[in-house]
Amino acid sequence: MSQPFLTIALRNTGTRRCVLDGYAVVRAEGHAGWRQDRPRRLRIRVADRSTYEVRDPGPRPVSLAPGASARFTVGTATAYQGGAHVWTISRLRIGTGSGSYVDLAVELLASAPVGQPIPVDVTAFTAASRR
Repeated sequence: MSQPFLTIALRNTGTRRCVLDGYAVVRAEGHAGWRQDRPRRLRIRVADRSTYEVRDPGPRPVSLAPGASARFTVGTATAYQGGAHVWTISRLRIGTGSGSYVDLAVELLASAPVGQPIPVDVTAFTAASRR
C-alpha cells in the first residue's frame, strides 16, 4: 500500500451550531521507520486537494448542529525513494481555523523526496453521515 490515508471525523460537542469551512490545518509528529522513538515534529508540506483514494469536494461551509460530525481525509505516500526511508506519523495536531487544535494519536506511514518535507494531502470538510 503506497498511498496510506485516514478519514477523520470531528464532532460538535458544544451546545450551539458551529460551521466548519474549507480545510483542516494539520501538523504532524512521528519518528523514522517503525522504531518507537520519542515522537518529534515532522516537516510536512500540506496540499488542499484530493487524496489517491478520496475525492476533494472543494471548500464549502459545513453547518454542524450539536452532536453532528464533519469529516476530512489525510493522505500520504510511501513510494518516494522506493520506500527506503519511511516515517511513521504518530500524532496529528488538527485545527479547524478557529485557533484551537485537537491532538489525535494515529499510525500513518509516509515518505518524502530526498531533502524535502513529507507531502500530505488534505480534503475539505464534509458532513459525516449519522449511524
